[in-house]
Amino acid sequence: MLAGFETPDTGCIRVDGQDITALPPNQRKVNTIFQSYALFPHLTVRENIAFGPRVAGWPKARIDAEVARMLALTQLEDQARKKPAQISGGQKQRVAIARALINKPDVLLLDEPLAALDLKLRQRMLIELDLIHDQVGITFLYVTHDQGEAMSLSDRIAVMKQGRIEQVGSPAEIYESPRTSFVAAFIGDTNFVEGRVTEILEGDYCRLEPDGFPGIVCFNDKQIAAGRSVSLSLRPEKLRIWRERPQADRLHNAVAGRIEDVIYLGTHTKYWVRVAQHRIAVFEQHNRFLLDETPLRWEQDVWICWHADDAFMLEAYSESDETLTDRPPERVGEGS
Repeated sequence: MLAGFETPDTGCIRVDGQDITALPPNQRKVNTIFQSYALFPHLTVRENIAFGPRVAGWPKARIDAEVARMLALTQLEDQARKKPAQISGGQKQRVAIARALINKPDVLLLDEPLAALDLKLRQRMLIELDLIHDQVGITFLYVTHDQGEAMSLSDRIAVMKQGRIEQVGSPAEIYESPRTSFVAAFIGDTNFVEGRVTEILEGDYCRLEPDGFPGIVCFNDKQIAAGRSVSLSLRPEKLRIWRERPQADRLHNAVAGRIEDVIYLGTHTKYWVRVAQHRIAVFEQHNRFLLDETPLRWEQDVWICWHADDAFMLEAYSESDETLTDRPPERVGEGS
């Protein structure tokens, strides 16, 4: 709809205050970068970038100057005479970006532009995209299903569910203070624990009794009344895992469990810990050389600890959200 390929059923589209709903695509100052790049295979890199200005009738001197600027911006000067079949996937992506930016759009639409690239190239292109954005200074509207891409590249994120926006905010706001269980589950890993508020404590805290858990203390920023059922979201990196029960004050929670799976991930280890009927994911960062320590083992009894401020309460968790979380099969064998 922003590009002009579809017409909205209701409402209107404004760019910088101008209503563009009725404008045809070729009259909108909006350019699109597609997942498939959509480069012209018979044209060189330079000719691909120059295509839009030539169709628009720019003077040759202006085209040459702007193409040179785009080649420098995207670091493609040494690839200018090659055709798309002769360059890498990351270079094709940069050609597509340069071809879109040379038209000086008000908004650049990027439709999962890095989906076809391998992990390392995707990570490098994210940095390059961010640098290009800082240099050109226009709005990028970036569609992605990769939460890492969204978090690392965006100033503002809109999380959508079934065509409706669930929440708009900065990456930190979306991650640290999601409004719904869908947003909490979609952005990053989280554990959901259902429970009932049993007591209101001083200082905006409350006591929550989840099924199978001992009573735990939570920050009650939403002022939820006693007797209400809520869903508690616990991010794995906010939790700490201990061999022995830790010393805890009134705002620290400690629950006993047993390790059901251990997944070594290099920078950190992910533990799945059984607490009653709950499987709780815990991340342990590798701050020290791991081989100097005795690692925690499968089926070992442990304690999970977290501060009351490090969890947040939401409306009851929906079963339809479960497919969005990184939940393991009911039983995971050792070493899998």
